[in-house]
Amino acid sequence: MKLTLKIKLLLLFIIAGLFIIIIASAILTFSLRNDMFRMVRTDYEGQLKHMDITVNNFLGEAHNDVETLSSLEIVRTRGDSEFTSFLNADEETFQYNIGETEEEIIDIFNNFRINHPYINSVYMGRENGSFVRSHKRTAPTKYDPRERPWYVLAKENPSEVVRTEPYRSITTPDINIGVEKALVDENGKVFGVVGMDITLEGLSNYISDIEVGENGWAFLIDENGTILVSRNEENILKNIADLDQENLNIIMEKIHGYTTFINDSGENYLFFDTSEILGWKMGLVIPAEEINREVWVLIFRNILVLIFSLSVLSLLILLGTQRFVLKPIKKLSDNTSLIAKTGNLEHSIKIESRDEIGYLGRSFNQMMRSINKTSKSLKDSEKALRRLNNELEEKVRKRTKELSGANIRLKELDRLKSMFIASMSHELRTPLNSIIGFTSLILMGMAGKITGEQKKQLLMVKSSANHLLELVTDVIDVSKIEAGQIDISIENFNLTKVLYEIYDSFEILSKNKGIQLILKAPEKLFVSSDSLRVKQIILNFVSNALKFTSKGKIEIKAERKKDKIQIKVSDSGRGIRKEDIKKLFKQFSRIHTEGAPIVEGTGLGLYLSKKIVTLLKGEIRVESVFGKGSKFTLILPSKYAGG
Repeated sequence: MKLTLKIKLLLLFIIAGLFIIIIASAILTFSLRNDMFRMVRTDYEGQLKHMDITVNNFLGEAHNDVETLSSLEIVRTRGDSEFTSFLNADEETFQYNIGETEEEIIDIFNNFRINHPYINSVYMGRENGSFVRSHKRTAPTKYDPRERPWYVLAKENPSEVVRTEPYRSITTPDINIGVEKALVDENGKVFGVVGMDITLEGLSNYISDIEVGENGWAFLIDENGTILVSRNEENILKNIADLDQENLNIIMEKIHGYTTFINDSGENYLFFDTSEILGWKMGLVIPAEEINREVWVLIFRNILVLIFSLSVLSLLILLGTQRFVLKPIKKLSDNTSLIAKTGNLEHSIKIESRDEIGYLGRSFNQMMRSINKTSKSLKDSEKALRRLNNELEEKVRKRTKELSGANIRLKELDRLKSMFIASMSHELRTPLNSIIGFTSLILMGMAGKITGEQKKQLLMVKSSANHLLELVTDVIDVSKIEAGQIDISIENFNLTKVLYEIYDSFEILSKNKGIQLILKAPEKLFVSSDSLRVKQIILNFVSNALKFTSKGKIEIKAERKKDKIQIKVSDSGRGIRKEDIKKLFKQFSRIHTEGAPIVEGTGLGLYLSKKIVTLLKGEIRVESVFGKGSKFTLILPSKYAGG
C-alpha cells in the first residue's frame, strides 16, 4: 500500500504527539517536584534568615546593655567595702544598710530593668563577696556571688560578654538566660562581674507565631543542643540528642540544610540554619504530606493542559496543512509535469495563494520568462553593482567621519556623566548623615521612650542608611577617579600609628565573632604617602577579611623591604577560587560561594583600592587557597616619587 503525504503527516503528528506527552510528563513530574521543593526551601530559608536577625538583635541588645553597664564609671568604682554583703546573712535578723554610691548603682540597675521588658533583674558581684541587685532579694539568705556559675563563667572569660546555660524561671514559666561581663582593672585583674537575667518570653512568642504551612511549626535550639522554643512544651530545655526521632542529630552536625524525620503524624521535612554570631540553631518543620499534595495537584493540572493543547494544536496544523500546503503542492506538481512533457516554456502556473507556495509558483513563471533575457540582465546587473559599490564606498566614508565625531562627543558626555554623579552623590551625603544622626538620637532615647518593634525598625533604617552612605562615598571616589579629579596629599607619617587605629576599629567586632585579630609592626615605620588613602585601602582589606572569616584569626603585618613598605592582611576564612581572583578588582563585582551566607557590600572597595594604589605608585598582590584563607598585600614605595 502506497502511503500518501497526507497519511504520512497524520501518522507523524500522532507519533510525535504521544512521544511529546510521554517525555513532557516525565520531565514535568521531575521538574515541578524539584521546583516546588526548591520554592518551599527558598521561602523557608528566607524565614530562617529573618529569625536569625531577630534572635541576633534580641541577644545583641542584651550584650550591648551589659557592655554599657560594665563601662559606667560608678559601676566600676573600687570603693565596694560598704556594699551589701550576704556572706553571713541571717534571714531573721538581716537589715539592708545601703550607702549613697550603692543606692546610685541600684537606681541605674533598676532603671535598666524597668525600661527593658525582657530584663528580669540586673546585678553585680564583687571579689570581696558583696552583691548589689536592681531590687531586693525575696529572702536575705546567705549568698556568695563568687561561687555562682554566672560569676565563675564571666571570670574565666574576662574579655568577653558571656551567656549562661538557659534555665526555667522559678516564679514564672519563662525560659531565662544570664548575660554577664567581668569588671577588669588596668592590670587585667577581675574585681567583679556585672550581669542581667533576661527572659526569652518575647522571643518564644515571636517564633511560636511563625506560620509554617497548615500544620508546621518553628523551633529554636542553643549551641549545646538545648531546645529553647518548641510547639511541644514538654521538649523545652531537653537536648535534641535525647529525642527519639532519627535524622535529628544532623542539625548539630551541619550549619544549614534540611532533613526528614518521622513522628506520630508521619514524615516531616525539617529546614534548619545556624546563627553565624550566636551559634544557635533555628528550624522550621512542615509535614511532607503538605508539600507532596501541592506537587501532585500541580503536576496533574499541567499534564492535562499539555494533552489538551497538543490535541488542539495537532488538529489545527493538519487542517491548515491540507488547505495551504498539500493542495497547492499537488497543483504545482501537475503543472511542472505538463511542462516537462510538452516542453512549453511559456506555460504559466496559476496558484492564487499569497504564501511561500504561491510565491514559488510566481517565481517559477518569472524564471521561465527570464531565460531569454539572461544576457541583458547580467549586463544590467553588472552596471548596477558597480554603481552601488561606488555609492557604498561614499556612504562608508561619510559614516566613518560621523562616527569619529560621535565618539568624541561620547567621551565628553562620559566625562560630564562622571562629574554629575560625583556632584549628586555629594549632595546625597548630607541628608543621609542627618538620617543616621537623628536615628541614633532616637535609638538613644533622646526623643523619648520607644517600643521594641520601633527600635527594631529604626535599627534597620540606620543599617540601610549606613550601607547607602558607604555606596554613595564609593561612587564619589569612583566618579572622581574616572573624571581625573581625585587628589592625593603626600606627607611623612608613622604607618604603625595608622595600623593601630585600624586595629582598634575592628577589635571589638572581631572579638564578638570569636576571631583573633593580630597586629605585627615595628614601633616606628615612617612612609611618605597619602595617609588617608593608605588607611582606606587597609581598612578595606581588614573589613573584607572579617566579613569572610567565621573562625580562626586575622593578621595585619607591616615591614620594610629595602625601599618598599609591605602591609599584609591574611585570614583563615573561606578563601577565593583561582578563577574568581581576576574578578576582585572590577566595579560592582562580588564573589559568592554557593552554600555560604550572603555578605553585604557595594562591590567597589577593591576596585577603588586598585585605582588609588596606582596613583600612589604601588601595587596590590592577592594569594588565596580556597577553603583555607586569603592574603592581600599592599606594596608602597617608602618615598612617593610623584609624576
